[in-house]
Amino acid sequence: MTARTWRPLGVIVLIVVGLADVRRPAAESDRSAVERKAQFLLELLQVTGWPADAFRDAAEPLRLQIVGEAGDVGSALERILNDRIVGGRRVVVSKAASPVVEPPPHVAFVSATLEQTVAAVLAGYCRRPVLTVSDMPRFANRGGVLGLVEGGVSDLILDDHGVHFVVNRTAAYEAHLQVGAEMLYLAYPLFSAVSPCPAERR
Repeated sequence: MTARTWRPLGVIVLIVVGLADVRRPAAESDRSAVERKAQFLLELLQVTGWPADAFRDAAEPLRLQIVGEAGDVGSALERILNDRIVGGRRVVVSKAASPVVEPPPHVAFVSATLEQTVAAVLAGYCRRPVLTVSDMPRFANRGGVLGLVEGGVSDLILDDHGVHFVVNRTAAYEAHLQVGAEMLYLAYPLFSAVSPCPAERR
């Protein structure tokens, strides 16, 4: 896949990807919510491009690593994404208590339990071709590439029950990732770029 030239933009894009049925029982609604997150992530992977040198060869799988204890969301990721085919590559899901950056995964789902150390986690992936994803609050605002958000996170969003994606295009640019324009249809601008890299490494 050829790399597309992007200018670094201090922009976060809110992607409205679905609405929950508020009439469902609470347990069913909670189960559906985590499954939607996993399914929506699968859809996003389909329109994300990695640089050619992110893979050893054409046969290497797309490696998704769940970092930390992700609970029901992690289980849904394993169930829905493991062994699926994305861009001609098989998705392989693994778990790690702490970030593994050598070799780096292609996708790192960072558990919300690591919120207190998220800056250090993201710094470990600085300028690596890693799609960092989490459902912790303000993940993309802190330098993650994709944040999964439930409920109304902005006055621009009219519903309170949807699951939304927040895309940090600056972080995606620094990771040499391409995110499909068809997913970037509701933009919420930032006034400055948000990078996962420590200041001395920028």
